[in-house]
Amino acid sequence: MLDKSANNFDYIMHTEITDTVQRAPDGQKLVDYTMKIKLFTLSGELVGQWSDDLSLFRSR
Repeated sequence: MLDKSANNFDYIMHTEITDTVQRAPDGQKLVDYTMKIKLFTLSGELVGQWSDDLSLFRSR
């Protein structure tokens, strides 16, 4: 719930980070991260959204 008394801001930003893990037969791990950012007005209208992906390999 939005606190209407916090009106010193023009927008509300909601962020989300998710990950997916895969393992290769040799034990190496691949982790894919996705970051999503959504920008809302104080009334709840979505005005913009962005996402980016990052993949990291990790050995056993």
